[in-house]
Amino acid sequence: MWPRMRAASGSRSALFRSRSNTPLVTPHVGPTLAVGNGTDFANRPLWTCECDGIPHVDTVSLYGGWQRAAIKQWQGTSTLAGVKIVDLNVVR
Repeated sequence: MWPRMRAASGSRSALFRSRSNTPLVTPHVGPTLAVGNGTDFANRPLWTCECDGIPHVDTVSLYGGWQRAAIKQWQGTSTLAGVKIVDLNVVR
């Protein structure tokens, strides 16, 4: 997933967050930061959680200044190929 995202965005990192949670998770940068709906990180690729059952990244309701999402988690807590507790994501 990361090589595809890097090729599409030119970035080595992304931000994972959802519209409903205030904390911003930056796993490759450091601890969780609380930024609300600020736009300070809108220049980074967005990996967002919108569990609407639609496996398409262009259906994301955008927020925080992002113009598009790079990755969308569209289904949470699933079973895939016999593996339990898997979140399903789609990459642009």
